[in-house]
Amino acid sequence: MEDIGAAHMPDCEEILASGPFLDDLRSLNAAIVAALEAAGEPAAINGNVLYANKVEDFDSAAFSPVMAAKRRALAVMARRSRSFVEVGVAGGHAVLLALHANPELRVIGIDLAERLRPFWPPVEVFVPAAAAWLEARFPGRFRLIRAEAVAGLQEVARSQPFGPVDMVHLDGGKTGRMEELAAIWPALAPRAWLLQGDYAHGQVRE
Repeated sequence: MEDIGAAHMPDCEEILASGPFLDDLRSLNAAIVAALEAAGEPAAINGNVLYANKVEDFDSAAFSPVMAAKRRALAVMARRSRSFVEVGVAGGHAVLLALHANPELRVIGIDLAERLRPFWPPVEVFVPAAAAWLEARFPGRFRLIRAEAVAGLQEVARSQPFGPVDMVHLDGGKTGRMEELAAIWPALAPRAWLLQGDYAHGQVRE
């Protein structure tokens, strides 16, 4: 499958170094930090394609070298897709990279945004803040479904708001991947990409 408009699309490293991406990144991070500070929380979020897990003052941290391969894969898949569904939006950084990689891409994020474990960063604070920023910055190109993974995927499969899904990023819970795939399966395009988070986790590998 050819990249959509590939001749006009920069590669991942070019995106990460570009002025428009870095401007958006600073603005997104500022919105997240402001929400965390207002809630009396430190500036730490879940790990993602850009930053290491729970690093404090993430907004001034360097990009995680461990995630470089995933960043590149995400950008390549985004260029070849039109409708992207992500389970586990977190700070929205994967969504931001994907939207910059392909100006035609539409994204649906699914996240419960509830702190189910006491050692988690405050997802109930930064996930809605990130989603609100993305929805305002990319009107018509991003929407959040605040739901448990399978329920959210079933909703997308029923409604297909951006048409058949040709890119899926599963980066939420680790024990229900087969159920998650079954939930979104009716909405998948004839050819679709799957990107898995936590790939080293035993249950995800299985």
